[in-house]
Amino acid sequence: MTNSQVLANLLLVLEPVNLDTKDDPYRNDQTRTLAPGHRKSDMTEITLERDKNMAVGIAAGYLNMTAALLGYGTGCCACFDSAGIKEILNLEKDPVLLMGIGFKDPNLNRRVHHQNHEFVFPTKLKQAIKVSYWT
Repeated sequence: MTNSQVLANLLLVLEPVNLDTKDDPYRNDQTRTLAPGHRKSDMTEITLERDKNMAVGIAAGYLNMTAALLGYGTGCCACFDSAGIKEILNLEKDPVLLMGIGFKDPNLNRRVHHQNHEFVFPTKLKQAIKVSYWT
């Protein structure tokens, strides 16, 4: 079933930063070591991947909060054909997140399918989270 969470007035495609450009004028000595041809330790690779993911999360969170403060609705999607989107948009890297920002329809349940209004996406019960307190 298709999902309309990013069918919005504005669609943002978040693509990781390209650190493969050796001659990037915004590089410093530390980030130059990330360029091709330099040996990276396993810890550097792990840290770099963590920082990329954190940057996407911070950007998406900021976009979501700002859009909500301005009265817009948002939807994020990470389950998409990244190769197809990369090709259509001529991106260098695979996109990691799609985010739609736009006007909500107050008369339409957010779980109603955009093409077939007879279909309503089901909900799932949230799992109970055990909380422990230490004093």
